[in-house]
Amino acid sequence: FNHINMPDNRVHHRRKHSYSTLSNRTKNVRTPGGRLVAQYIKKSTKARHCGNCKVRELQGVPRVVAADTPQHKRTVNRAYGGSVCAGCVKEKVVRAFLI
Repeated sequence: FNHINMPDNRVHHRRKHSYSTLSNRTKNVRTPGGRLVAQYIKKSTKARHCGNCKVRELQGVPRVVAADTPQHKRTVNRAYGGSVCAGCVKEKVVRAFLI
């Protein structure tokens, strides 16, 4: 029984939160020094949807956490860009000129 050459695959959480929840998922990563450490996995985000019709995903807006990205990357160069889809903007403009 040679216990010196056995690999140690046990990993500690780096944060105090110990429960196996969606916000506490980890993957084991081997460092260049040969240690095995836990890396925390970020949650995946849903795509931003149109504020008017609530159905269509907004084109040109990345699926990222809003706090982590600057404002100029979260908008589209159009009226109501980044909050209302192009079809709803077109509908608004046509309705405004008809009335």
